[in-house]
Amino acid sequence: MFHKAPVKLLNSYSNFIKSRDTVFYQAVNFSKWFRFYRDFCAKYNFPDMDPDSLAHYLQKVVDYYFYSIIRLYVIF
Repeated sequence: MFHKAPVKLLNSYSNFIKSRDTVFYQAVNFSKWFRFYRDFCAKYNFPDMDPDSLAHYLQKVVDYYFYSIIRLYVIF
């Protein structure tokens, strides 16, 4: 379930992406991961944009991909 970000936050993020001269497909991916991050914060009760939450989010992503790879090797 995606949680809507506040308009001010979305505008700031959009301006940041534009200021980096990001290619369209990269901007779409950045926006997707930003939504995932916001959902993570909501699910695990981190305040919006808490600097400490980013480290927890990144660890969760690494763990997810690590265990996904392990599962592939165990299955085959």
